[in-house]
Amino acid sequence: MVETIMTTSTPLTEGTPHLGRRRRWTLLVTVGTGLLLITLDNSILYTALPTLTRELDATWSESLWIINAYPLVMTGLLLGTGTLGDRLGHRRMFLSGLIVFGLASFMAATAPTPEVLIAARGLLAVGAAAMMPATLALIRVSFPDERERNIAISVWGSLSVVGGALGPIVGAPCSSTSRGARSSW
Repeated sequence: MVETIMTTSTPLTEGTPHLGRRRRWTLLVTVGTGLLLITLDNSILYTALPTLTRELDATWSESLWIINAYPLVMTGLLLGTGTLGDRLGHRRMFLSGLIVFGLASFMAATAPTPEVLIAARGLLAVGAAAMMPATLALIRVSFPDERERNIAISVWGSLSVVGGALGPIVGAPCSSTSRGARSSW
């Protein structure tokens, strides 16, 4: 019985329009870029932290919060934002998260104090938490063909790993000044 359910289930929900091939892959590029930014932002400050600490005159405790506010808030909100996306729509959650993420990135890049930077990183995490579950959900409903869906999910997973690995690499050249480190968001 379980095997029958698994093979006959469709990733499309009632009323979901079928996207053309080009639109499906454009959607993957869009959500993939969002995911890359989310995972990149998780690790970008590792190499820039000493410069940020010095330039913003941050304490040891503030430095820890600058790094940890983002993953702490994001992981705490993922389950709830995924459920909210099921109710409100994943496209709406992705776009809302993208707006919050963009505004928080600007706030982080222009933060004059450690406290503002910590708050900006927390707000970045709210946007990331709204976007992240929506990325995979949008892939699931947009790729009805199992083979294409598997490829899309593989690309999604690869971008997640690449973003985490690129963070310190992108953060290193930006760490020569505080303004450079913060503008990398």
